[in-house]
Amino acid sequence: SSSPFTPSLLHAGFPPYNLSILTLEAGVQKFLITATTGVTGASTLASVSIPAYLQCHTPSDYASSVSCSSNIPLTGAQCIIDVGPATPCIFPMNTSTLAPGTHNITISNSNLSSSTSFVLKAYLQCHTPSDYASSVSCSSNIPLTGAQCIIDVGPATPCTFPVNTSTLVPGTHYITISYGNLSSSASFILEGLPPLVPEIDQLYVLEKDIAISIHWTANTTFLRPISSYTLQVSSTTAFNQTLTLTNTSYILRMGVARGHTYVFQVRAMNAYGSGNYSDSRSLTVPNSGLLVPWWAWLIVALLLLLALLLCCVFCCCLFCCFKKAKQQTYIVKEYKADTGKNFEAAEEYQTTISI
Repeated sequence: SSSPFTPSLLHAGFPPYNLSILTLEAGVQKFLITATTGVTGASTLASVSIPAYLQCHTPSDYASSVSCSSNIPLTGAQCIIDVGPATPCIFPMNTSTLAPGTHNITISNSNLSSSTSFVLKAYLQCHTPSDYASSVSCSSNIPLTGAQCIIDVGPATPCTFPVNTSTLVPGTHYITISYGNLSSSASFILEGLPPLVPEIDQLYVLEKDIAISIHWTANTTFLRPISSYTLQVSSTTAFNQTLTLTNTSYILRMGVARGHTYVFQVRAMNAYGSGNYSDSRSLTVPNSGLLVPWWAWLIVALLLLLALLLCCVFCCCLFCCFKKAKQQTYIVKEYKADTGKNFEAAEEYQTTISI
């Protein structure tokens, strides 16, 4: 190194000595060799010119930077990628804005300079979304303008990032981006979620059977499927029941008694957990009388209206038939009257001729 010299190597034995220059800076380097045994103080001075070098490592498929090593001092050094402007050298170098292919890089500092090349592979990297995300963010060095994307085995569509995942079910999915002869694939995982809260929308008493009918609405999404339901029933008779169902309705018969109130709650379940229980709904079974649900009254009203309409149609038809029959009777009477007059006139005419 430059004076003053710092002892750094201790060789035992005789020359020649092989010294790696990878740790030495480019330029003229001086070596002071001093004997530690034999003639005390014997030394010699030598110098050697070390060439500048630059070596860059091709990144992996998912790397967005290139790692380079050089014996040119980085302090004050300038780097040029391809034909771009000279910028201060910072290693590793950001390559997220470079297209796939071969690129050239040059490093220079004063009168020292070296160049090399590296190859960027086409890459596509997608980040698994959070539990509540409906899209997947992806990054790629393939130009998006004109690129086509395929999710799983679906059709090729123009690439738009982030990718909409609202119609995908939980699990591992694959996405492929292609542009010309460039192509790359990646995978991402969509995590399933517990179901949403169902809503009890119908609750009424079946008086004939002394039973209670309950119906609820399911709230499902692709990431929140439903496999079954848990229905909880409690009452003032200390009757409690927990049922596991697959349908969205149930008729409770066992334990139903008149004059008691029953409280219902329902929740949905799937392979990813259980959702929250719905708001509780209560219903009291009357002691006596007939309790008809609203839709039954609606059916009765519609039937009465239909009967009234049929009665009106029947009356109209009867009236039309009666009127037509009366007209035909009048025509027959007129015909008979005219015919009688004609016979009388004929007899008078014949009598006149005979006289």
